[in-house]
Amino acid sequence: MSVINDKNIKTILAQCQGNAVGKECKVEFEGNFIICFSPFTLKNSKIIFRGKNNILYIDKDVIIAESVLNFDGDNSVIFLGSSSRQYKLRLTIRYNSYAYFGKNCSFNGLLRCILSEERNIFIGNDVMFSVGIWLRISDPHLIYDCFTHTRINPTKSIYIGDHVWVGQDVLILKDTYVGSGSILAARTVLSSKIVPSNSLYGGVPAKMLKSGIFWLRNSAHRFTSVETAKFQKRHSSEFIFEADGKQLDFEKMEQALNNLSTATRKLDYLKGIHNNSEKNRFFIEQASPDSLKSCSPLKEQTHNEVKAKTPEGSILKRMLDFLF
Repeated sequence: MSVINDKNIKTILAQCQGNAVGKECKVEFEGNFIICFSPFTLKNSKIIFRGKNNILYIDKDVIIAESVLNFDGDNSVIFLGSSSRQYKLRLTIRYNSYAYFGKNCSFNGLLRCILSEERNIFIGNDVMFSVGIWLRISDPHLIYDCFTHTRINPTKSIYIGDHVWVGQDVLILKDTYVGSGSILAARTVLSSKIVPSNSLYGGVPAKMLKSGIFWLRNSAHRFTSVETAKFQKRHSSEFIFEADGKQLDFEKMEQALNNLSTATRKLDYLKGIHNNSEKNRFFIEQASPDSLKSCSPLKEQTHNEVKAKTPEGSILKRMLDFLF
C-alpha cells in the first residue's frame, strides 16, 4: 500500500522539477501512477493506492483539500480537471472503473463517491456541488427475483453534464443521467433517472418540477435591493443548451470506456472528452408529447409506435416508459 499525504508530497513534486513548464510529470508508486502538471497542492488530504496499474491524473492548478482518494483495486482512473476551486472529495474506486471531474467544478462541502463493479462516475465542467451530497452506483448488496433466481439490481454508472447545480443533501444513485444546465433541488433522490437539460428536478423520488430554466453562480445571500433589481432579468443564452448535432452520447461513452482494458487507454479516451469544448456536448432533450411530434423522424407516430421502435435500455426508451 502507498499513501501520499501533505508530508511526502514535496518529495513527489521534486521528481518533476526538471520538467518543462506545462509538461506532464509521471511518478510511480508500487505499480501505480500519479500524472500531474507540477505544482499541485494537497491540504490535509491523502491519496491511497492499494492495487496495481491505477492512475491519478491531476490537471493544471489543482488543489485537493480535506480529501481522501482511495484506490482499492486495479486498473482504475481518477481524473481531476483544472480548477480555481478546491477539490473536496471522499472517493473510493475499485476495479476497472473511472471517476472523471471536468474543469472548474466547485465543492461547498465534501462530495462522497463510491464506485463499484467496474462502473463509472462522470462529471462535466462547471458543476456546482453543495454540502452533504452522495454519489453511489451500487446498492451494493445483491437482490434476486424469487421466481427466476436472477439478480435484479445490477450496478450502473452516473453521468452528469456541464453547468449542473447539485443542491444540499442530494443523493444520486445508479443509472442516472443529468443533462447540461440543470438543477437538482435540495434533498432530491435520483435513481435510474434521465434529467433533460435546463430542467429543475426535485423530490423523493425525483420528478421534474420545471423545464426551460437556466441558472447562474451569483449568490443572492448578500444582495441589496440594487443587486436584486439588477439581476431580475438576464438576457443571455450562455447557459441555455440545445441540440446542434455535436452532442456526445453518454451511453456510447460508457460502452467505449468499458471496452478499454487498461487504465492508460481509459485515460487517453478521457483526455479526448476533456479537450472537447463544444457547448452542447452533453445536451439531453426532454421527451414529451410535443417534442415527439416536433422531431421529424418520429413525426405522426403514436407514442406506442415510437416505443416499439426504440431499442430496449436506451435513454429514450426509458424516458418513454416513464412518461407513457
